[in-house]
Amino acid sequence: MQLANRIRQIRQAYGFSQAEIAHKCEITPSAYGQIERKARNSTFKTLQKIATAIGVSLPFLGAFQIKNSSKKTSYNLLLDVFSFFYLYARKAKTFSFFSF
Repeated sequence: MQLANRIRQIRQAYGFSQAEIAHKCEITPSAYGQIERKARNSTFKTLQKIATAIGVSLPFLGAFQIKNSSKKTSYNLLLDVFSFFYLYARKAKTFSFFSF
């Protein structure tokens, strides 16, 4: 499952509208909708804002699991999350899980 779909499912599970999250992230509802449809790439900073607006941690946002998902799928999601953080850390030269 792609990050855009996980963001949508978490937002819906927490009962927020796209407009509410967009307002909290200080982006237009149209731009937020494009992120969920994967029509627009989002920055790491925007992903942090989305996670904060929904009220979850960034790792949770990236590793959200759907009920009845297979172990292989869960493993792949976790691998994607750790890969994302690894690439970010290499780009930023510094990284801390406590920086969120």
